[in-house]
Amino acid sequence: MPTKQECDGYAVAVVEHFDEFVKWATLHWPGQHSPLGTDDFSAGRRELSALLGSRLDSVVDGESKADKDDISSAAAETADSSAQYVNMNPAPWP
Repeated sequence: MPTKQECDGYAVAVVEHFDEFVKWATLHWPGQHSPLGTDDFSAGRRELSALLGSRLDSVVDGESKADKDDISSAAAETADSSAQYVNMNPAPWP
């Protein structure tokens, strides 16, 4: 089983590779009329952060207590607590 230091090192390496990819993608983007910016990758960065956090926590701790608390509190706020997902879309503006 990997140690906490190995998991942290892996997470840092993945984020560095993602940053290199973003830099490469913005420099080599063929669409000159609509260039890419770092903001175009913000959703990917959030997903990567969530993935690394939950996966690495589960590897080190067996299961992440913080993630379980976040999911259970979000599910409690929804009308249907038996949902298999947490709705991340905001409600439409009235």
